[in-house]
Formats: sequence, structure tokens, C-alpha cells
Amino acid sequence: MVKPNKAGTRRKKPSLELDEMVMIDKAEIGPDQQHQMLFYSLRMTDIISSDGYNLVNEARKIKSECAHGSMFQFLATRALVRALVYLGESRISRKGHRRNLSGESVKDIEDESHLLVATPTEFVRTFGGKRVIEKVLIANNGIAAVKCMRSIRKWSYELFGNEKAIKFVVMVSPEDLKANAEYIRMADLSVPVPGGTNNYNYANTELILDIAKRIPVQAVWAGWGHASENPKLPGLLHQHDITFIGPPENAMWALGDKIASSILAQSANVPTLPWNGMDVKLENAMERIASGECITVPDDVYDKGCIHSMKDGLAAAIKIGFPVMIKASEGDNFSARHIEVQIIADEYGNAISLFGRDCSVQRRHQKIIEEAPSVITDPVIFEEMEKAAVRLAKMVGYVSAGTVEYLYMEGQGFYFLELNPRLQVEHPCTEMISSIKLPAVQLQVAMGIPLHRIRDIRMMYKESPFGMNPIDFDNPRNPPKPHGHCLACRITAENPDEGFKPNSGTVQELTFRSNQNVWGYFSVQASGGLHEFADSQFGHCFSWGEDREEARTGQVMNLKHLSCVVDVEMCYDNIKYKLQAAQTSHNSYHLALNNSSIEVDLHRLNDGGHLVIFGGNSYTTHMKEEVSGYRVVIGGKTCIFEKDNDPTVIRSTSAGKLMRYIVSNGEHVDQGQPFAEIEVMKMIMPVVAPLSGSIKFEQNAGSILNPGSVLGTLELDDPSSVSKAELYTGGLPEYSSNDYSHGKKLHQKYRHTLNLLENIMAGYTFPEEVSSYC
Repeated sequence: MVKPNKAGTRRKKPSLELDEMVMIDKAEIGPDQQHQMLFYSLRMTDIISSDGYNLVNEARKIKSECAHGSMFQFLATRALVRALVYLGESRISRKGHRRNLSGESVKDIEDESHLLVATPTEFVRTFGGKRVIEKVLIANNGIAAVKCMRSIRKWSYELFGNEKAIKFVVMVSPEDLKANAEYIRMADLSVPVPGGTNNYNYANTELILDIAKRIPVQAVWAGWGHASENPKLPGLLHQHDITFIGPPENAMWALGDKIASSILAQSANVPTLPWNGMDVKLENAMERIASGECITVPDDVYDKGCIHSMKDGLAAAIKIGFPVMIKASEGDNFSARHIEVQIIADEYGNAISLFGRDCSVQRRHQKIIEEAPSVITDPVIFEEMEKAAVRLAKMVGYVSAGTVEYLYMEGQGFYFLELNPRLQVEHPCTEMISSIKLPAVQLQVAMGIPLHRIRDIRMMYKESPFGMNPIDFDNPRNPPKPHGHCLACRITAENPDEGFKPNSGTVQELTFRSNQNVWGYFSVQASGGLHEFADSQFGHCFSWGEDREEARTGQVMNLKHLSCVVDVEMCYDNIKYKLQAAQTSHNSYHLALNNSSIEVDLHRLNDGGHLVIFGGNSYTTHMKEEVSGYRVVIGGKTCIFEKDNDPTVIRSTSAGKLMRYIVSNGEHVDQGQPFAEIEVMKMIMPVVAPLSGSIKFEQNAGSILNPGSVLGTLELDDPSSVSKAELYTGGLPEYSSNDYSHGKKLHQKYRHTLNLLENIMAGYTFPEEVSSYC
């Protein structure tokens, strides 16, 4: 029964939420520990529901049964102290000591009473931070924004019991709004920004600063891409006392520049590939590193690593030895085996390595499969790679998360490529083998929390989660080891038949089946989409296993269960046809339109065309994409499907060079009036205005143009003069089924049914799933 208190009233049963007390990332513990956790959860549930007054003693028992510093002890401790608060068994004295009603200290119950922090302000004060951050501007969109909010909100809930303790402000372009981007729904506040390429929005440092000041926010998180590697952003924010969740501008410049970072690396005795500046080093670099000095590359030393003329380049090539690669310092790197080391550093000179990743599987210099840890590298050599990465970070006073990339050649060693002064897209691989939430750690570092006071890091080093003792990260008593193996695959909107060209469009359905060790996150949802300015990657799928093979097999099943139904829009003769399309087997598709559907077989031909079979007929087709539409040849007849273009946007119809503008920016032009000249194959061609209105230029004279490049926009004199394509409301013509392809005999029907089931198990979409969305 519930005992009365001193006033004679009955005590209220503690209103604790079970999921709050036992919330834990399953990836942090093994199956046996999960069963143990479930056992403790059930015991705690029984205690709460039966007699709240006995909760204190029972929770003490659970706490004593758990290993010191374990997650279970942390959870039991948290439940115990919160129970004391709810039951009125404790109070805080003026000195901050927790005492029961008899005045006795209960620090023996909860020797880490600072665990009870309810706000970021209390957290910063308790854990030795310098600045409170309660509102963050995410200067990014898509999958980066989604991942940031999920990571920090999970950490916030675990620590404060409130996932909204940190508020998020996001920037929203018209294209992202139209695409129903997932991150907009997740944010606490959305701020409209101009559309178009990222220099008008997410990469515009002045705009980011303006929004940060207007809201206002205490910090800005830039993620990856856009402005994340622009040293100007942290510099501007620092001038206005706004925290940048990332490295300081000096470190970003020094390590983000390939010449400067290579000079720093070889000065710190980190191996580099032979290059024209391989003899350039800073004086007394190692001694300066040991003294804790932050080192930069002076201009005169930097200049020694530059090539200024053809003569210099030839001399350097002869010195290096042929064959050589001539590469611009701002270009991408090549890789034999692309190995990365994840680092995290605080503002107090501490830096640690969080193991490594193998990102060697790439396409067009873009990673598509990542895994952690790296199993190809020799353990002794990889330890040297980790130490070199930490040494390099300390050398320049690096702060926050960063990635040191190496070229690894088995039997030959490793060579420094570059340090990316930002979080990488594939960082969840590291999170799963280290149990560290990197965006959340970035936030804590930005608050000024030392690394040795961050719970996830302490647990990785097998220290008490909320202890205060410093950790010797260079010589730890419990060297951390990766837990299991993680394999990641990027999900992109690309057309493999056109060299994996990025595509935009609407996603009608997105189906993904997560389980305990397989999961994914996406920047779009059903009825959302990707616009032309978005990153083609819209999802990331991960698989964790005890070893590499278990992670690989999990990822195979993971991808088989991923299905996506997309909208296809085509305009013909000013009528828009909006179809849903899904692949149902290796060479068959299900098309649906306004409650009608059809099965189509599609076979690729050697000449780049396709053989299309439906309704008892076959057709040879060829298609060519043009700026204004698609030219399709079907059985010798040509059809041109127009793109649903905005007539106020003027695009280049071919590749070339913008020579000059004939009219002034903002000037009025008439329909058909030339306003610019471009050079195409050594010929000067005029560009005319499609309609009458005031023109605003989007390119500078001398710009190199691609087909479809935006030259300018028009503010029309008469917007009503623009005719829009009408949406087709009818259905598809009725055709006979493709029964001929599999026959009607019993064994043929059996084989067809078996193939259908195998296709479903392989991850292809079942036709009825597509029709249900029409």
C-alpha cells in the first residue's frame, strides 16, 4: 500500500515513463545484455505499478547488481533519483548536496548526482562548459539536416528527458518546400530563403549570418557540403559572438587547403605522396607541437609548395619521376584504397581517434559503399595512421569532428591525402562501432565541454559515464576497441542507363523495413521528392553485425526490402500525363495512371535503344534528352515530350561561353528581342527573350555554360499570357495482358508465380502496391 506522508495525505504514485528510464541504443549492448536489460525493465515496471514507496529500496538493489559505470547502473541510478524526487524523499540543500527527509546525505545512493540536469544551462554549468546552446541554426538541407536533428534529439532525451531541449531552426528554399522535404517537418522553426543554386541559400555565408542574428540562435551547424568547409562562415559568426559547431577558421583554412595541409602533414612526420612541395617543412614543427603551440603555414612557406609556371611544373615532374599526375590544388584526390580516420577534438588541446572507415568503393569520385572499421589495413600500420591524425589535429588547434583521409597501399604503407574539416556523410558507420553520437558530441564540444566529461566518450574508454576524472587519451588505461562491423550504402536518385546521371522527381512511396541491426534514414518521405538543386543522395542504409560477414548479409537483405515508387511527368501537346512507375522485376515495370495500369517489359539494346513489349506488341525505341524536353523515336516515328518548364526562367539551349549581355541588368525586353550572345563552336549566337518583361541576369559574362544553364529570369508583363499544361484525367488504353510471355499451362503458371514471388523477395515492388497509390 502507499504510506501517508506527514501531512496525512496519500502519496501520489510516481508518474515515471518507463521508456525514459530504460531508453538505450541497442547497438551499444549485445544480445545477452539486452535480455538483462529487459529483465531489469520488467522489474522496474512491476515496482512502479505495485508500490511506489518501495521503489527506492528495489532500485537500490538493481543498482548494486549492475557493474559500476555500466549503462544499466546509470539507468537504475537515474530511475532511483527521479523516484526520490517524485516521492518527495529528497531535496537539494543550499550547498547542492542531496539529502533525504531525515537530513542524511544520499550521495551513497547517487554518487553522480550531477546526472540530474534538466536544461542545457544546468548541463553546461555542471560539466565544465563555457557557453549555453539552446537554439541551433542548421545551415543545410536534406539528409544532413535530418541526421543532425535525430542525433541531438536522441541525446537530449536521454540526458534531459526532453527531446526538444535543443531547438532547431532550418533554412527552407522554395524547391525544398515544394518537394515536401522531411527535415522541414522535423524542425522547430523554418526560415524561407531564396531558391536556385546553393550560393543563393545554403552556401551563402552572409545570409546564414543574417538569419542567425535575426532569430537569434546561439550556434550554427553546417554539416557537410554547402558552406561547411568555407572558413569565412566560422569567421563571420565568431565576429558576432555566434558559435560555429565545427573547427575555427584558422584550422579550417590550414587543413582544408591541399597545399597547406600537405606541408603541415609532412612537418608532423605524416607520410605524404611524392609531390612538388615534398621537401617543404616548417621549422621545429615537432617541438612546437609538443609545447601545445597551434601552427599555421606562413605565406612564404606556402608559396614554396606552389607551381607558378610551365617551367616549374616540368622541373617538379622530372624530380618526382614519371609517370606523374598534374592536379589542381582545389581538385579531388584519387585513391587506391581510401582509408579514413575519424577524429574529435575539444578546445582544450585534447584530440582522439574514433577508429577508421574504408571508403574505397566509389563511382565518379563519390563514395557509394562505406564500412567500419577498416579490415584491409594492418593493425600496426593503422595505429600509426590514427596517431598521425591526432598529431595533425593538435598541431593546428583543431576543434570538433574531422576526417583525415589516407591513401593506403598494402605492403607499401599509407600516405596523407587531406583532412576534411567537417562531419562526413558516412559518419554513422563510426557511430555504430563506437556508440558515440557524433553530431551530439559536436554540440557538446561547441558548448565548451572537455572530451573527458562527455558521457559517450567516457564509456568508450570504460570510465564511469558521469565521472570527473581526466583521461590520458594518449596512454589510456582502457584502450578503446571497435564493437562489431558496420556496412553502409548510399541511396541516390540516379539513372544507371545514362551514366548514373542525377535525376529529380516525386517519390510516391518509400518502403523500408528496419530491424534491430538494420536501419536507414531518408531526406524524403511519401509524396515528397527531389528537386534539381538537391543532392542526388536521399537515403543511407546501414547494417551492423558482430563481424563483417554478418553486416554484409544484413545489408543484402536490407536493400532487397527497399522499394520506391516514383512519379513520372510528361507533357505532350500541352497535356500533362502523371504516371506512377515501379520496377517489378529485372526487366519489367508496372505503370499506373488514374486508376488504370499496364505491365510493360523493357529490354536494353546494344545501340542504346530499348525494346518495349506490352499489349501483344513490341516497339523499338530511342530517346534523347534535350533542354526543352525528350525526343523519343518509336517505331520510326518521332514524338517530342516537353518538360514542364517555367517560362520565366531563361536557359541556355547548348553548351558554350557567355560572351556578353546586350541589355542592362533589370532592363525591359520584348518577346524575341536578343539580350545576350554566347559562343558555340566558334560561332556567336544570340539569345532571345521568350516573352516580354524585365530581365534579371544570373550569370556573369565569360561564364562557361552547359545545356540548361540558367541565364536569367523574367518578371513578365502579363503573367496570364503563359499557358499551363492541363492535367490528363483519363486512363491508360486497355490492352491484353502479357500472358503470352509465360503461357497458360499449369507448369507455366507455376513458373510465372514462382518468378513473381522471387522478385518480391528480391525487393522488387509488387504490382498491386503501385496501383493502390493511383
